[in-house]
Amino acid sequence: MVGYGALENFSSEADLCGSNKSEHVVHTVRGYVRSATLLILSAAAAVLLCVAFSSVVRSSGGGMQLESPVPKGEIASQQLAGGNTMVYLGNGCFWARQYALVRVEQHSPAFRDRDDAHVTALAGYAGATALGPQGLVCYHGGPPGTLYETLGDCEVVQVALDKGAEVVQFKALLHSFFGSFVRNAAVMLRPDPQDAGGAYRSAIGIPGGVDGPLMPLIRDSNVDGMQLLAGKGGEEDQVNLVWIYDSGKFAFHRAEEYHQFHKGPSALKTTQQALARINPTGCPEKGNWR
Repeated sequence: MVGYGALENFSSEADLCGSNKSEHVVHTVRGYVRSATLLILSAAAAVLLCVAFSSVVRSSGGGMQLESPVPKGEIASQQLAGGNTMVYLGNGCFWARQYALVRVEQHSPAFRDRDDAHVTALAGYAGATALGPQGLVCYHGGPPGTLYETLGDCEVVQVALDKGAEVVQFKALLHSFFGSFVRNAAVMLRPDPQDAGGAYRSAIGIPGGVDGPLMPLIRDSNVDGMQLLAGKGGEEDQVNLVWIYDSGKFAFHRAEEYHQFHKGPSALKTTQQALARINPTGCPEKGNWR
């Protein structure tokens, strides 16, 4: 199981979060666009050809079972199409949290070391019920009335739990989540102190919220005794507290494509783009970054 503290170069990613985003974005995005364009042209065709040509072979009992490839354009892979459980977690900048949870998906036995085509960790917004015009929930620079934090949402990352493996996989995610907090005297703080305010509040979304079947796992994983309270929507940030949301009532809204896999690796983002899993949401893709 991969802990948050084991992440490579994580401190530099935290420095890019919160209030520092706008200072680094011009150099980051422009450089990425140039390199990503070449990567997409060369890698997309190969990825799609492989997906279309091959069937995923898995052992089932004493025999072998072939799975049909996933058509381009579906929200996610076979893992998301089979009634799997969706959860979301957030504690500060979603660039950092996404990177951490991708590491869990790709390097944890609980997730069977998911490859780039089966990673499900997506950055987004959750924690409120209000929607902007045309149902949009956007980052800064979107149409009037669509700003996520004004609507009451915070930055989170959604992950799919495989059917039948919900317990072990959610435990792995929680190990990363709670392990990211830093003790300061009698309280636990998020790793980046610049991530402050309701938009960065600590939050977990599960089916049924505090009354759901996954809630006991959260309590067991909360080894530092942080306060766990039921979220009613649009809460403010509070130190040493994690808001627990019913994901069925407080839906996840995927963030813009340019926010996805900001930390990389670039090949992962290229694969997800080729499979149409991080297509534009309707919010501006430039945001306030240029």
